[in-house]
Amino acid sequence: MHSIILHPPAAAGFVKPIVKSNMRKIKVLSFVLFLFVAVTGCKYEEGPFISFIPKTERVTNEWKVSSATIDGVSDALTSYKTITFYKEGGFKAIFTTVLGDFAYNGTWEFSGDKADIQIESADELTGLTRYDRDFTILHLKEDELHVTWTEDNGNDLFDVVFVPNV
Repeated sequence: MHSIILHPPAAAGFVKPIVKSNMRKIKVLSFVLFLFVAVTGCKYEEGPFISFIPKTERVTNEWKVSSATIDGVSDALTSYKTITFYKEGGFKAIFTTVLGDFAYNGTWEFSGDKADIQIESADELTGLTRYDRDFTILHLKEDELHVTWTEDNGNDLFDVVFVPNV
C-alpha cells in the first residue's frame, strides 16, 4: 500500500501573492517612517540628523570648554572651569577667578521644543549672584554640546563648544 499526499493546487497559488503583498506593505511603511524621521529628526542647526539616545541623556554630563568665540572673536573662556547638567534637572557651574573657584548651583530644563536649555542658578556662597542663561543648542551629542547665548548686557554673543570633562 502506498500513501498519496495531495496538496491542493489553490493553496500553492496564494503563497506568492500574500508574501509579495506583505513585502510591499513593509516597504511602504518603512518609507513613511523614514520620511517622518527625516522631517522631525533634526532639531538642531548642526545636528545630529537622528539619534536614538534621548536629549536628556545626551546633555547630562560634566562639560568643559573646547572652543569659544565672543562676538566672533576667539576666546579661551578660562573662567569656565566646568558646567554640569544632572539628569534630574540640577545644574552646577564652576568658574575660576584670580580669587579661586566659585560654584553656582541651580536647575536646568529644556524649552518646550527642546531647542534651548534654560538655566537658573545662584552662587553657592551667598546665593545673591545669579547665573541665569538660555543656551540655544546648535549641536547635541554625547561627546559635544555646541550652544550660543547672549550675555545680560545684550551685546555679547557667546558661541561655545563644550566637551565631556574626562
